[in-house]
Amino acid sequence: MLDTETTATVKRFFREGDSLLFQVKITNISHEALTGKVRLTWTNPENEQPVTFLLEDEEQDFTCDSSQSVVA
Repeated sequence: MLDTETTATVKRFFREGDSLLFQVKITNISHEALTGKVRLTWTNPENEQPVTFLLEDEEQDFTCDSSQSVVA
């Protein structure tokens, strides 16, 4: 288990034609640097199938120094 905290921020309101930049702040609460991957997945609640056409980059690498934060 990684010693991290994650916080996602999303616009509360958006209109048709708007694009959404979904960012996650990863905070390393351990005493050493961490390297890993962060992944965003969407699931259709009607059939529980993954929704992939919405995503450009489904997975992203991150590196975070001890007691620091990065945005992915």
